[in-house]
Parts: sequence; structure tokens; C-alpha cells
Amino acid sequence: MNTQSDLHPIQAKILRVLLFKPLARFSELNGSGLSNDHFTFHINRLVEIGLVEKLGGKYQLTTVGKEFANRLDTDTTQIERQAKTAILIVAVRQEGDQPQYLMQQRLKQPYFGFHGFISGKVRWGEEILVAADRELIEEAGLQGGKKTLMGIEHKMD
Repeated sequence: MNTQSDLHPIQAKILRVLLFKPLARFSELNGSGLSNDHFTFHINRLVEIGLVEKLGGKYQLTTVGKEFANRLDTDTTQIERQAKTAILIVAVRQEGDQPQYLMQQRLKQPYFGFHGFISGKVRWGEEILVAADRELIEEAGLQGGKKTLMGIEHKMD
């Protein structure tokens, strides 16, 4: 499997684009302005190692590619330095006697297009509730009120 040390920055950028766009044409992926030959080398390398596949003239992440790309920090396009630690935010407000829950449609792989609660990665050295504040602002543009840590779950795939 590809590691951070042998993942070229151009390849990381391709994976980042495919995280947010399930199917993309060659021209949509080559945002770096590289020559077609140079860019073809990088896309072919991702296909060769099983992270990307070509489907009807467009490229998409494979199942393995989705999980690999999901470990990328989308700001720096670097592989995370820690095991994947994530938060799940269940934002609730009371409207009369009815609770209302904030949901979102996911616009990033894996699970592009699915609906669910807001979630996101905890960054290296970041506190859990600080990560929750940051993700709520990033994903919904909202600042939360009272926060309660409801539990911790350890899961290994």
C-alpha cells in the first residue's frame, strides 16, 4: 500500500479532488496545469496501486482509495499522524415540546450523498470539545451552546 513517503503531492491533490467529487474527468483533476504526459503518469500510478479506477472516461476512488484518501488532512493533503479519531455531533434544539436534530448531506467520500449527523476528524493534539466546536462551525456555520461528552467508543476495522 502507498504510504505518505511515496505519495507524490500531485497524487495527494488528485485524491483530495476525488474526495469531494465522486466522478471526475481528467481535465477536472489536472488543476496543477501539468502537461498531459506528466499528469497521466500520476493518475496512472494511482490506478496501478489500486486507489483510483477509470470508469467510462471518468475517474473515481476505489473502496481502498476512499479509505486511504479519508486519512488525508484535506487542508495540507498529508496523511494524518495518528489513528483516525473522530467526533459525532448530535445538535439538538427544543421547539416547544419537540426536539429538532441537525442533519447534513455528506459532500465528501466516503459516503458521498448520504445524510447523517455532523462528524469530523480530531486533529493531532486537539481537545475533543474544541474539535466539536470547529467542526460545527466548518460544517454548519453554527456556534453551539452547551456541549456534553456522551461517550467514547473504540472501534477497529
